[in-house]
Amino acid sequence: MKTRVIAFCNQKGGVAKTTSVINVGAALARAGRRVLLVDADAQGSLTVSVGLEERITDQTVTTYELLLENGNASDAIWENVGSGYDVIAADIRLSAADLKLVSVPGRETVLRDALEEIAPAYDYILIDCPPNLSIVTMNALTAAHELIIPQQAHFLALSGLNLLLDTVEVVQRRVNRQLAITGVVLTMYNGRTNHAKEVKSQVTDFFTNRVYNTVIRNNIALADAPARGLDVFQYDPKSNGAADYEALAQEIIKQEGKA
Repeated sequence: MKTRVIAFCNQKGGVAKTTSVINVGAALARAGRRVLLVDADAQGSLTVSVGLEERITDQTVTTYELLLENGNASDAIWENVGSGYDVIAADIRLSAADLKLVSVPGRETVLRDALEEIAPAYDYILIDCPPNLSIVTMNALTAAHELIIPQQAHFLALSGLNLLLDTVEVVQRRVNRQLAITGVVLTMYNGRTNHAKEVKSQVTDFFTNRVYNTVIRNNIALADAPARGLDVFQYDPKSNGAADYEALAQEIIKQEGKA
């Protein structure tokens, strides 16, 4: 199959974006897919959540080096992390990327070019975007073929969604005509509240058939796992969080060939 490069993006923080990248990636790897996770957030939340932050040194090739120092992507890969996925890490150095990329010709395509050489080795490359619409985010959206939007089931999380969609339209028009919104996944979902149900109805009305049937329920295992440097399948494979991300990964797998 052709490599599916998927950016997980939402300019609002705290919507379980990193959690979704890690656990979708873990579920896909458990299903036999070759998976690479790319941390494109200067906070390094993905890197921390899979237990790599203490292993990064000044000699480590990270997303920063790929964007600004002509780093080789194959040198940046941490192999067989967690449940069998590979990782390209990031740290606070990436916070300087936007300023330094401003004067770089073709600045939106640097990450895409860096990942091209390693893409054939994977079935899926999942990119964890920063919680803002920055040049680094533009790089992620330009490198991706698909976009998955993790959306917290809360009314305030809907604010600003139009700004994200406007950015996607600009990327599609100017630098990446392939980019498509593959799906929206509702996270932190509490089906016992009318509020969550109303938000789900609004999101479904807006995105119609692009909302995944699976919702990610509130689950303590999803919060505890990254504190131990683990994905949810390592931490508690019988939890609701594991069941939900397993189901979401199966929906994503069913889109293979259609995306």
